[in-house]
Formats: sequence, structure tokens, C-alpha cells
Amino acid sequence: MIATLGVSTMAVARAHAATAPASPAHAAITLNQTAPGAGTYTGKVVQNGPTLILKGKDGERQIAVALGAPVLRDHKTTTIDKLKQGDTVTVTLNAQGAAERLDANSSSNSAGDMLKWLIPLIILAIIVIAAVWWLTMRERASRWRSPNLGRPHHV
Repeated sequence: MIATLGVSTMAVARAHAATAPASPAHAAITLNQTAPGAGTYTGKVVQNGPTLILKGKDGERQIAVALGAPVLRDHKTTTIDKLKQGDTVTVTLNAQGAAERLDANSSSNSAGDMLKWLIPLIILAIIVIAAVWWLTMRERASRWRSPNLGRPHHV
């Protein structure tokens, strides 16, 4: 039918290519342009001061947080100022691009977190060793002070 109209299939293909997106990735960009802020964004906390800045795959991004947005850190409700540098945060954005929910996981490689349980464990081990040493020395001392030193106990 196209041939009967005098239009070549090559011209139709060029016209279609000009109006269609070049690739699926381009289509995703076009979709994000129609709804600029909606969706999710995941990144690590770079700065948490007056503004929250996350670093994701596409670089650093400043996050505006909506009033009353719930903030969870390690599945516990908290406030935004408790987020620490290095925490991984998944932000749910509304249509205006403001964060309506923040889910954070703390960075587990922190030396401070390890010392929180390691120091009490070392102190407990020292106390147990000292108690065992004291009990064994007490037992030895009581044997040497016995009036039956060197005699069998049944006599």
C-alpha cells in the first residue's frame, strides 16, 4: 500500500526513527522528564548538616525532605539528624522531588561499633581470669596452712 502511494519504505523508516526514542535507555530518560521527582534514589550519606547529600551511581544529589517524612535507620524510627556519613539510604521521592520516606542502613564497618561490644567483653574476660586465679591461689594457700600438713586426712 505504501508503494502505491509513491512513498518508499526507506522514507517511512526514517520518519518513524525520527519520532521514536533511540533506545530503551532514552525512553527511561523521557519518562523521568515527565515525572521529574517521583521514584526512589539510593546512595550513601556524604553530608548530613543543613542539607542531606547522598552519593549514588549518578553522582551526588541534594535531598529535600518533606515535613513529617518518616526516617528509619536499621528498621528503627529515628530523626534525620541521626543519619551518619557512610550510611546507605533509600529515599522515596514524591512527584515534586521531595523525600517522603527515608530508609537507612548503618555502615557496619565502623570501628566505633566494634569497640562498643569489644571493650566490655575484654573487661569481662579480665574479671573472670582474676576470679579463677584468686580461687586457685586461695585453695593452694589453705592446703599449706592445714595442721595436718603432710599427714593423710583419714587418720
